Amino acid sequence: FKQPRPQFRTQEKYIAMNKLIPSRTVITSFHPQTRLASDPQATGDYFEEGNWVLCVAAAKTWVGCAISDGEIHIYDSQKMQLFQSYFCPSLVTDTTIDHYNQNILATSSSDGSITLFDIREKNSVFDWKLERSEEEALCLSLGYEGNLVAVGSSKGKVHFLDVRYGRRLGTYENGHTNEVTQCCFQETLSSSGGTSVTTPTLISTCEDGLICLYDTTKPSEELALENIINVESPVREAGFFGPQSEAIYCLTGEESLKLYSTSSSICRKDSGPQLRNLLSQQMQTKLGTVCPIEYLVDCIWDSSSNQLLLLAGSATGNAGVFQVGENDIAPVYHLSGGHQGVVRAWSGQSSTTFLTAGEDARLCEWNSQMIAQASSTLKSQMIVSKGSNNRRITPGRGGKVRRPRSRMTHTPYG
Repeated sequence: FKQPRPQFRTQEKYIAMNKLIPSRTVITSFHPQTRLASDPQATGDYFEEGNWVLCVAAAKTWVGCAISDGEIHIYDSQKMQLFQSYFCPSLVTDTTIDHYNQNILATSSSDGSITLFDIREKNSVFDWKLERSEEEALCLSLGYEGNLVAVGSSKGKVHFLDVRYGRRLGTYENGHTNEVTQCCFQETLSSSGGTSVTTPTLISTCEDGLICLYDTTKPSEELALENIINVESPVREAGFFGPQSEAIYCLTGEESLKLYSTSSSICRKDSGPQLRNLLSQQMQTKLGTVCPIEYLVDCIWDSSSNQLLLLAGSATGNAGVFQVGENDIAPVYHLSGGHQGVVRAWSGQSSTTFLTAGEDARLCEWNSQMIAQASSTLKSQMIVSKGSNNRRITPGRGGKVRRPRSRMTHTPYG
């Protein structure tokens, strides 16, 4: 019995590694994290105080990001100017965009709140809070044309909320035994090929090391569960990839990358915990200088080139984009001159543009057409956000983002 293999491949145009500088950099806060006063030359060590950009979500015409002080900033893509801001009373744990209506930004928070914002309005358009006061909302995904929100919680449950009627439709509660770290509806291109649409297929991932795949059209959790994948390590990030979203990638707590087919629990590719060393060696070979890779950020599927791309970085803010092939992983871009601290998240915006968010409170825009040459006169534009700076919250504990420690902080997973 031979399982279908994920359809991804290495293309010749990605063999060379190019250096990119950010086309634009937004300073989202006047109170970014500062280096330890006892060692101003230290790299990667920061106070717990100070603001981070926790997560970022990019639509075609705007970019949304959540700051650790409770601010949510909305920037227009053309000028990267702040045109809307909101405030959440507790730490935002995840953000996502409604692909059916790209004016909607959805957030989950550590107090169990689920909030939808229409960026054209000053106030939220949907608010919901999990019934149990001690249950935290750690991740979310929008499906069914934006009418259904899947919410992963700190109690190992996946809740389903009906946006139209403001009520909970049901809960999957038997798949996981620990904190749910990711919920993700499968996305495919529409029949016209121009926009992304979601399918009823959903994956949930957990600190217990399991990935559960569901067909949410089925009337019960038992009937909906189609596949269980044992990753054998806490799952930090995960998502679908492939021309038909027929494969699943996941990043683990031990900083490894694993690939699976949606129809099988057999691992198709396991980079192992030595992946960071391999990527560091590749960067050094390509650049001729030491550029350590110390953590993995996340993966993005580039549908224009049919490539799975991995972002990984260092404590100093330098990062690399790597093409994940079926047999190997190869460096594509060296990101330099943008961040001054750890990169937490990234999001694709077009076939040539993507954004990164960091623990230095910076939001950087990168354009793959702006290859930095030795004689280049390209300059990066610096933009200072004018959001509120007097709101502070105390970060919560535990979870995917609700434990907002640096990626450089020691974890029990290595």
